[in-house]
Amino acid sequence: MIIKHTRKLLAILSTAALLLGLAACKDETYNVAEDFPDGIFTLSVVDVGVRGGAYYAVVEPTDGSGARLTFKLAEDFTAQAFEPGVDGAIYMLDYYSPKDFYTQWYRMVKELGGLETAFSFVFAGDELISLTDTVQASPPDGPPMDEEQAVSIAVELLKAQMGEGMTLFPKCEGEVNGQHAFLIDLGMNTQEKFTAEEHYAVADDGTVWLLDILSNEWQPAAAG
Repeated sequence: MIIKHTRKLLAILSTAALLLGLAACKDETYNVAEDFPDGIFTLSVVDVGVRGGAYYAVVEPTDGSGARLTFKLAEDFTAQAFEPGVDGAIYMLDYYSPKDFYTQWYRMVKELGGLETAFSFVFAGDELISLTDTVQASPPDGPPMDEEQAVSIAVELLKAQMGEGMTLFPKCEGEVNGQHAFLIDLGMNTQEKFTAEEHYAVADDGTVWLLDILSNEWQPAAAG
């Protein structure tokens, strides 16, 4: 009788181990592109994480079905999304890797409770390679940009330089590539003087421009 109970217990444990093993295997799988519903062009991101060294995103198609799918983010994954937590933001940030999207955009949005963003998307094979925020920037005739907003946008873009001790100095308003803009210098500030090293402009649509000194032309500014 003792032997029978022992064998029965072993059988139960083996079955439990098998079920756990199957669950673990299932957890390591990802949905494929063909699982995404036809006719759906936008999705919202519910969760982003790391599993087995790979980054993944849990998404919901914006068809109201409540379905959840999990896709692996490609190594060259990119995303564009408005700065998290800024009311009326008109500045879209770029994320050039799964890690950036996870550590910067997702963590900030989760902290602020703002996961309602809708993205358009692109697959390569069964990997998600691109997400683009579908919200449009405020039009020029909408709420006007002011100097404080312009400086805030420049600070976000140039936070690496500012972390190295550089300072932003708002100068004046002007026109850049046909748009009204706020002109802002970046440089080192000492007790004696402020020395401008780069010249930036923040246009009314939130675009940041950098002046190319050699050509005297305004070029799109990049972070870092």
